[in-house]
Amino acid sequence: MTLSAISNESEVQFLNAMKDGVVEGTAHLQAVWLRSNNLIVAPVTSACHFNAEQAENLARAFESARLSEIYAVATEPLEHFPRCFLVETTARGLLEFSWECSHFNFVLLPGEITRTRVVKPPLRI
Repeated sequence: MTLSAISNESEVQFLNAMKDGVVEGTAHLQAVWLRSNNLIVAPVTSACHFNAEQAENLARAFESARLSEIYAVATEPLEHFPRCFLVETTARGLLEFSWECSHFNFVLLPGEITRTRVVKPPLRI
């Protein structure tokens, strides 16, 4: 598994709630959230979410944070396409996510999952 759609509606609702306060509209991170977490963001316009080099760098960062999987949560309404995914944090998993979801806006959130439900809210990294 490198990329897995989440279809359970209660999990989707929980994951959508996790992004509240982080994302404003469909494509902007909340300035208040960024400041409160001492983060700086440099937006990049691209036809995909990441290229191979960026995926490698992200995979190393996730490995350092001991995150083997993350959630990708759509920040825009989607029809006929999954709104949430579980993404393996390897370069391969991140590139698969980038390829499959490149036409849509998503936010990546860490957290833990069991086979049947989300069990813990995201960690801040």
